[in-house]
Amino acid sequence: MKPKAKFVTIVRNPVTHFSSAVNFFNLTERLNMSGNIYSPDFAFSTLLERIVQSNHPFCRSAYNGQMRDLGQFYNESDLSREVIAERIKLLDEQFDLVLLQDYFDESLILLRREMFWSFEDIVYKSKNVRKRKRELPRQHHIDVITKWNYVDVMLYKYFKEVLQKKIKEYGPSFGEDLRHFRRVKTEVLNLCQKKPKSEGCHDFQMNVPSYTILSINQENKTLARELLQNKRMMRTNLTLF
Repeated sequence: MKPKAKFVTIVRNPVTHFSSAVNFFNLTERLNMSGNIYSPDFAFSTLLERIVQSNHPFCRSAYNGQMRDLGQFYNESDLSREVIAERIKLLDEQFDLVLLQDYFDESLILLRREMFWSFEDIVYKSKNVRKRKRELPRQHHIDVITKWNYVDVMLYKYFKEVLQKKIKEYGPSFGEDLRHFRRVKTEVLNLCQKKPKSEGCHDFQMNVPSYTILSINQENKTLARELLQNKRMMRTNLTLF
């Protein structure tokens, strides 16, 4: 690995992560259960027990899966809070930036500065968003998931505090940059929706859950630049190549 390589990852709220994992991997069906997991008549505690007992990798994703993915949680003997806290600090030392999905735009502003990128480099559109209506967890479920997934909760809380600290260190221009980025994103997405893929607005998959980073060809970059200039949205530190 080159000496100047940057290490970045992303985490999310453990409650929404649990819900997403159960839904995406069809865990209720895999565990011979059915129904909405947050309905009053669903055997929620049974679901948690079966997830823990299962050796299927999809099930392990729902149980402190984020810490597992980062290689810092392996088995029950690793559940000491002191050990987990030490490993989270180790992750903080290893990664230059940990993004939070719940604060994705804010995280991208920090990533832009870390990587010396332009606003255009971080434009994205959401992908694979669930469209069907789903029942939300009640406070009881939130409390149970938080206690059950407490390793991921410790991970999330730690890096949420780190994110807030980095935003504070960024200075008063953070809010202005965030608003500017969201305006740029809206304008570029509107432009690409009007232009067919054959004319340059195409996208490519990145290893960022639920998001796609846009790739815009030279023709549409020129159009985007003109659009932004016409609306007087350009800033001196925004570079469109």
